[in-house]
Amino acid sequence: MGMTNNREDYLTAIFKIIEREGSASNHRISEYLGIARASVSEMLKKLAEDGILKIRGRFISLSAEGEQLARLILSKHRLWETFLQDCLKYNWKDVHRQADLLEHITDGEMMKRLNAFLNYPTHCPHGAPIYINLRGEEREEEEELRLGSLKIGERARIVKVDDEPGLLSYLDRLGLKLDLVLSAESYEEYDGTMRLFVGEEGRRVSVSEKAQKHIYVKTLGEQADSPEKAEEAKRIGRKEKRARGGEGAS
Repeated sequence: MGMTNNREDYLTAIFKIIEREGSASNHRISEYLGIARASVSEMLKKLAEDGILKIRGRFISLSAEGEQLARLILSKHRLWETFLQDCLKYNWKDVHRQADLLEHITDGEMMKRLNAFLNYPTHCPHGAPIYINLRGEEREEEEELRLGSLKIGERARIVKVDDEPGLLSYLDRLGLKLDLVLSAESYEEYDGTMRLFVGEEGRRVSVSEKAQKHIYVKTLGEQADSPEKAEEAKRIGRKEKRARGGEGAS
């Protein structure tokens, strides 16, 4: 069985769709890859004949072999993304397209050397796992929620974003990046826009409903006060401290 670039793209697309949405269909794969549904059907049939995937009615799933291959291809891709950002100083929004080209020409020996050179990273610049470097117990990722699942006042840390150039440019404009701590201030009823307090300074940021579906967070299990409440608490603390100082002087 030969794995062409085209087949590899199908395989990783199906893997990602199932990972994000729970299931994959001809229609969704066609939409994701921008390829006509008839062409998708033809390729899916070939991949099923090769034992890489299974077709049950409208739904597509990967076989154990198909899933293993997808994880290997994605590991190559994410190693190159890490190299491009860390070593060549590419912006995180620009690494995906270049890594997409490099993954297809990377054999096992090149991947092994690249991995060692990078000191075996476990995640790419977008927070996605590099599977070949995760031990068995680490393969189950931390519980991640989509940003839009946060409750008002709930604090969380950004742990992963989908590697879509349009989204990454949007996040750059908002100043949102991995490991940033934020809290949910409110949701706009009309269009679902989410307002956040971001970072230690409590900077306000508004995030569209569409983008919320592609940003993943891990909750910190605390309720956050607004910057106004935090500042008020500081003022009260300073006032009490001055009062205690005055009592001591009398």
